[in-house]
Amino acid sequence: MKQVSTIIRALVVCAFVAVGVLASGCRSTMISVTSNPPGAKVWSRGCGRIGYTWEDKGNTPVVFPSAFSSQNTMVLWPDGTRSEVQYSRIAGKETVDLYFDKKNAVGKVATAAGTNNPAGK
Repeated sequence: MKQVSTIIRALVVCAFVAVGVLASGCRSTMISVTSNPPGAKVWSRGCGRIGYTWEDKGNTPVVFPSAFSSQNTMVLWPDGTRSEVQYSRIAGKETVDLYFDKKNAVGKVATAAGTNNPAGK
């Protein structure tokens, strides 16, 4: 009888843990990016080892989801001028609005053909 109650208790604990894990889930934060002038290519990556690669998210204005706790984002204007990288802590936020102005750009960047690194590094 003692064994049965121990097994039932273990199953109840496992059920509560499973419900907690499933209920927490991965909630995405919507990131909205605008620029002046509009039409800049948006590059973004999550912070951390899994988010190391820069991803093309489209041209401004654009909205995209992120499941990371923080995000690095920058834009590249059609003439090759690159913005600063904006670091955003997004954990627990439903939306994050980012704005880039070309007059604050850091200069032009040349990337190697076939690479996915708009940062020029």
